[in-house]
Amino acid sequence: YMDPMISAAKKDKSGTIFMHATGYKTVDGKLDNYNCRLFQSRYLAGVAAGLLTKTNKIGFVGSHPIPEIISNINAATLGAQSVNPGVQVNVIWINSWFDPPKDMDAAKTIMEWGADVMFTTTDSPNVVTLAQKDSTASKPLWGMGNDAPMNSFGPDRYATGPMFNWNVFYKYVLDSVAAGTWKVERSFWGLKENCVGLSPWGPNVPGKVINHVETIKMKWINDEMDVDFPFSAGFTKQDGTAIKAGTVGRKEIETMQYWVKGV
Repeated sequence: YMDPMISAAKKDKSGTIFMHATGYKTVDGKLDNYNCRLFQSRYLAGVAAGLLTKTNKIGFVGSHPIPEIISNINAATLGAQSVNPGVQVNVIWINSWFDPPKDMDAAKTIMEWGADVMFTTTDSPNVVTLAQKDSTASKPLWGMGNDAPMNSFGPDRYATGPMFNWNVFYKYVLDSVAAGTWKVERSFWGLKENCVGLSPWGPNVPGKVINHVETIKMKWINDEMDVDFPFSAGFTKQDGTAIKAGTVGRKEIETMQYWVKGV
């Protein structure tokens, strides 16, 4: 998926600078790739999910099974397990960023499985609208947004959701181009740089949940947690393999093709 822009950058003679979101391929002096550590925000949303769930089942409508998405789902799972070790996570892939009918089918499947907190890595708000529609006093449901605020689609049952703040990074890039200091950096910003964050909390999320998550977020921002956490802390893979602390960094996160225990 990187090759078309790589080819264009190599052929270009106009002095154009190319920027490719995600990936790892570069062209010196011409093309940089960049990302933000959305897995950090997904971890925080996972902590919230672990505190909110009553069934100990969390569901994901998955877009594409690529490392970026797999690492995000793993981070959410580790976040939920940090406060609720018995949590199980189920993922239904739709192999699309935006396919509302297939998305809704997947959302209904994870709800029928028993998930009472539902995430999405797509651009459809169906997990939020479904939580709003089907939540009851005896069986409350929560929906998590993705990439942008989705609270308007389920104002009563919206929890929060991970978001990119690309404007912060794009301003940095444009300023460096204007100053003549642009260079290939492979930027990978996170919460501290405000490149990722959480969407506004839903009005019905308990205050103790919000306070717990916001406290963890500030520890990250204040460098009390390293940039590769939770993966850098060590974990157990789905197949039972123990991953030691300090062995997973950026390279391993960007190429992640396995599940953690609990998925």
